[in-house]
Amino acid sequence: MTSMILLEIATWYRELGLSFLPIRTDGTKAPVSTLLPDRTWKPLQERLATPEEISNWFGLHAPECGIGIVCGEVSSGLEVVDIDHNGMVEPWQNRVNELMPGLLDKLVCVKTPKPGLHGYYQCDEIAGSQKLAQRFDKNDSRAKVLIETKGEGGYVIAPGSPDGCHPTGRVYEFLDGKTFANLQRITPKERTILFKSARELNEYRKPIPPKTSCLKQQSLLSFGRPGDDFNAKVDWADILEPFGWKHVSTSMDVLYWERPGKNSGSTSATTNFYGNDQLYIFTSNADPFEANRGYSKFSAFAILNHSGNYQQAARTLQKKGYGGRTDPPRAWKHLDRLY
Repeated sequence: MTSMILLEIATWYRELGLSFLPIRTDGTKAPVSTLLPDRTWKPLQERLATPEEISNWFGLHAPECGIGIVCGEVSSGLEVVDIDHNGMVEPWQNRVNELMPGLLDKLVCVKTPKPGLHGYYQCDEIAGSQKLAQRFDKNDSRAKVLIETKGEGGYVIAPGSPDGCHPTGRVYEFLDGKTFANLQRITPKERTILFKSARELNEYRKPIPPKTSCLKQQSLLSFGRPGDDFNAKVDWADILEPFGWKHVSTSMDVLYWERPGKNSGSTSATTNFYGNDQLYIFTSNADPFEANRGYSKFSAFAILNHSGNYQQAARTLQKKGYGGRTDPPRAWKHLDRLY
């Protein structure tokens, strides 16, 4: 694409009231800081580029650059739903259509190189960039973003940018015959539907490490109750697998599990994260467990086998031979001083 074509596209974007910045063509998706005022794009979060700046970035003798659209109030309340995983596009669209038919027609959609989707809209109510849906990546032991937003303080690479702007060597393309000339303003309620539909696809909750005192207390209290004895002797596989949970992988001492009814090999929960020997649930689709919390082996057993009736679960385990000593250890009386 010649510089003159890029100059024409950039000038048109400015006429539409969109702020933008020059993007490097080395696949990093980073700004060309040497062309920016004071080597930062922060001023462009508050004002549109001047004609002189646009000419310097995309004119005849300018280096080849891409175009990064700046989101936020500077672009009339522009916000973008960024779906980074192609497998999430259709589920998100289906859920939006279920909740509010016709809403997707108001978005300007762009096919991203990965491939993925950018859904552009303007709204009176926007915010900074947010992560809406993530998935645990067992290959590098961290959360992978599936769907996020680009809002105030963020930018996205726009159609018209050279293929070198993305590491795949592919370009951004408008879909459905719409361009930024077709941008529409949606209501805060409609924006909430877009966000809700994405959050329902989230598969990850950040594990909360247990307090050291809780681990010490657990060791001191394990003196003979059936549940404590059960926690010490039973493997997680004996508890989860009879109910359809699948062990998908192990990293160090952490085991990764997939919930019943799912066969993609993805992670729905972990056991022994931070060495706490607890089941930690990431997904909201693992009934009867709740998302974003941990369970001991005894708790999981009681929930799965006795609908959360712990007394009944303890009696069952006692009949199976779990438990023993009933008098508390001498250290019990010193708990207040220890913690």
